Amino acid sequence: MVGIAQQEGHLSITDTTSKYLGTGWTVCTPAQEEKITIRNQLTMTTGLDDDVPDHFCTLDTCLMYKADAGTRWAYHNGPYTLLDEVVENATGQTLNSYTTQKLKNPTGITGTFVSVGYNNLFVSNARSMARFGLLILNKGNWNGNQIMTDTTYFKQMVNTSQTLNSAYGYLWWLNG
Repeated sequence: MVGIAQQEGHLSITDTTSKYLGTGWTVCTPAQEEKITIRNQLTMTTGLDDDVPDHFCTLDTCLMYKADAGTRWAYHNGPYTLLDEVVENATGQTLNSYTTQKLKNPTGITGTFVSVGYNNLFVSNARSMARFGLLILNKGNWNGNQIMTDTTYFKQMVNTSQTLNSAYGYLWWLNG
């Protein structure tokens, strides 16, 4: 959904996260927080400390500085979960509404995002997840309808997106 929001001009992954979440979404200094971009959230390179009691926590008090953004890779759920709010603030729609309009309706995927603790989980079925897999295997094309037109974003999603962990794209394990 971040990729679709970018291709529609709602956001750019080079934007700071603060542009969409406001300042103070972490307990970092303003200078540290301002260095964190949407791309850092997508690549797990926010520099936020993943060694916290609850790595799912999205409260500012759980998002603490460990290193400058882009200099450290760590799988950390809290920062990437906040991408849901980034998409909502950028598009002016709820994540479920935007997903229905841009992904579910064109592809026949079913499901909904459900809040579970700090997480926002997409609850669906195997057939719908297979549809998503086919969409990705077809490079964002669904039966002749190009859903994902931002080829640069798509390539970074399904290929190494940063130099710190070659097995990771944009929220996408590459198994390599």
